[in-house]
Amino acid sequence: MDTDDHRPEAEAKMRQSLGLSDGSRPPAVDDPQRLARQAIRSQAAAREYAERQLLRAEQTIEDLEFSSG
Repeated sequence: MDTDDHRPEAEAKMRQSLGLSDGSRPPAVDDPQRLARQAIRSQAAAREYAERQLLRAEQTIEDLEFSSG
């Protein structure tokens, strides 16, 4: 069984779940506002991830300082 046979279907499902393609909407490149909203959502998600990682790192530093002192 060739896995490439299922790639287009899996990719289409993934793109749809990410809001990157929808038959009822024009592609993002044809809708600048939609493209901008996607970019803002991506930036917000990246910022939230970075903030969580920073908090985790700060907690690790505090734990290390506490255990060594």
